[in-house]
Amino acid sequence: MKRVSRETRYDKARGVDMNRDLVQGNLKQFKGKVRVHWCTLIGDHLGVISGKRTQSAGERQSAYGVLRSKALRGTLNNDSSARSFFI
Repeated sequence: MKRVSRETRYDKARGVDMNRDLVQGNLKQFKGKVRVHWCTLIGDHLGVISGKRTQSAGERQSAYGVLRSKALRGTLNNDSSARSFFI
């Protein structure tokens, strides 16, 4: 039986490696969106900026997670999304 590390798991339904960076990045994006909407409702401009910063950090972490899973699978050779991420 092949042992799967806790860091990377394969999701058969989507055909995607789910690693910790991808999941945490999606969670940060969600938290940032919630904070932006909440602070917009109450009129907190600094909170909106903080929420957008958190959301942006989540997007970067998710992109890193996708690139990392592709690199671990060895399919990163001619991928244009990898080049656009680093440029």
